[in-house]
Amino acid sequence: MANWYNGHVRQTLLKLHGGINWWTVGGKLSYLSWGGGGQLNTKWAEYEVAKTPADEPVILEPSAYKYESPNYALLKTQWEIFFERLCEADCVIVVGYSLPENDSQARSRITIAGQVNENCRWLVVDPSEMICQRYKRLLGHTRLTTEITSLAGFNNEIDDTLRRAFPNVEFEPPE
Repeated sequence: MANWYNGHVRQTLLKLHGGINWWTVGGKLSYLSWGGGGQLNTKWAEYEVAKTPADEPVILEPSAYKYESPNYALLKTQWEIFFERLCEADCVIVVGYSLPENDSQARSRITIAGQVNENCRWLVVDPSEMICQRYKRLLGHTRLTTEITSLAGFNNEIDDTLRRAFPNVEFEPPE
């Protein structure tokens, strides 16, 4: 993706449904920064008045329909990497993904990775008990920790939560 900075190389961060700052610009997947008055604000303003009809946001709804979207082809590599990393990971943290019933590929990839990668431990953070139950149905209870809380609540208790979810992992204090 043009203009994307991945951050730490020890971690893989994947956004599988795009975002309001992911665009096709000149036919290429591009990341537009959030900065005030920057390219993202300009691009949305132009889009609202149809000044750039060839450029459009890349947002896929979390349903079976996303796989039919032409934008899915742009994110297909993300989905392939997602599955590969799940099959290799020691720890997986899922924050705020509702795992919709009709998002068949996401559900199947998570289920298969959970079966293939028997040593992986999972942490799901979501304010809904119903959502956490969805993950328990797919992954079981043995290697899954669920936290029924908001992102802010998770952030407030992050050290204790991570140690509970991943008891065999040594966490380094921030530098």
